[in-house]
Amino acid sequence: MQLIRTRSPRNNKENTPATVMWPRIAVITSTVLLVMIGLVMVYSASSISNIAEETAAYADALKQLGFAAVGLALCVVLARLIPYHWWQGPLTWFALGLSVILLALTAAIGTEELGAQRWVNIGPISLQPSEFAKIGLLLAVAKLMGDYQNGAISGLRFLGCFGALNLLIVVLIFYAQSDLGTTMICIVGMLAILWLSEIQLRNIGIYLAGIIVLGVAGLSQGYRAERLFSFMHPWDDYYGTGYQIVHSMYAFAQGGIFGAGVGNSAEKYLYLPEASTDFIFAVIGEELGLIGALFVIGLFIVFLVGGLRMAQEAPDGFGTILCGSFTIIIVFQAFLNMGCVIGLMPITGKPLPFVSAGGSSLIASLMMVGIMLSVSYASGESPVYQRRRESIRPLDRDDASYRGYVNRDYRSDRVGYATGVAAAGMRALPARAGMSRSVAAGTRSRSTHVNLVGSSGYAGSSRRGSVSTYGYSRGRRG
Repeated sequence: MQLIRTRSPRNNKENTPATVMWPRIAVITSTVLLVMIGLVMVYSASSISNIAEETAAYADALKQLGFAAVGLALCVVLARLIPYHWWQGPLTWFALGLSVILLALTAAIGTEELGAQRWVNIGPISLQPSEFAKIGLLLAVAKLMGDYQNGAISGLRFLGCFGALNLLIVVLIFYAQSDLGTTMICIVGMLAILWLSEIQLRNIGIYLAGIIVLGVAGLSQGYRAERLFSFMHPWDDYYGTGYQIVHSMYAFAQGGIFGAGVGNSAEKYLYLPEASTDFIFAVIGEELGLIGALFVIGLFIVFLVGGLRMAQEAPDGFGTILCGSFTIIIVFQAFLNMGCVIGLMPITGKPLPFVSAGGSSLIASLMMVGIMLSVSYASGESPVYQRRRESIRPLDRDDASYRGYVNRDYRSDRVGYATGVAAAGMRALPARAGMSRSVAAGTRSRSTHVNLVGSSGYAGSSRRGSVSTYGYSRGRRG
């Protein structure tokens, strides 16, 4: 029997371990289901307002479908064409620089909507740069942490860059855009990076204490303080700051356990503001009931578990940081939105990831999923030695490919190290490859050899009654 090497793919789905495959499937499945639910609910929640504005009832749903197509295309590109290790190089600084430029443009020439200046118009496209800035900022922090752990930068330089990025968040997002939600998400992402990097809890506690002090100082001023107290007692100002939360609660109350049915929401008839964006979870609760709302929550929990397991199976620490931090901020934003909608937290104006209407949020979320999947696909690749071992297959003498092999010009080949079975600790001895028959001193020896084709090195010898790395030989008297 002859053993030859065959070319095998680097990432064979059949060879991917189950510990890598099922988290990947969980993340992909939950993401696709959430996007599909979002398309249906955006159509339902926005149809009445579109009709009131004398546009097609499906106008917002059609836009959302286009955004989903762009986001899924970018997700595939980031997952399959851009290895996550590229983010350890200059590509991260490009992403961060682009994010800073967009944030600065928003502060300078951005358009103001709903009392906040968070959008910038680029031709016919309206972007919310803070959604994409989350990606650039976390990539930069992950790279800095990786460089620090590898000894490429000193601890003092890491602290300086880390502090500068936090200052960037406070200045360009919290104060310039009055965006409390995105600020909270970025801070949680940085805490996740520190936790995944196994930084001492004492240092994490110091950072968290500083954030709490700054947060209290920022929330105690202006309209933020009014919004903070309005969610605690919304009925005290029914027609003012509490109007949106009260009608959100009405929606959940009317939905009950099984819901009023898709398309049968009453609050979307211009009673509930932002029904298709920030408060789409209230429409889900009204039309799909408690069961539908719990199903959406369950999908985000599946996404969380799958994403954290993908981070656990990452090939290196940088992959763990990327995958874990993106998972945590996506799920945190989801529960932040749902907490605001049901009245457990003050309204922050953040959409429900994958579900709410809006191109910036959907595309940014799918881009983060693409980077997470890039880490997962790298985890599924077999090591070099395993791929070489799996590429060996038996070749029978009667096979046509064997006859073609033995007729090859051996002088042009590089014969590799031969592997096989070694008996009694005998070492490989150099010998000429091939089948041989020898008759000497009345003894006829028939040797059977096992060759490894396509490797380089030596072949073992066949001796009567011996076993080598090249094969084994059996002898009998003639």
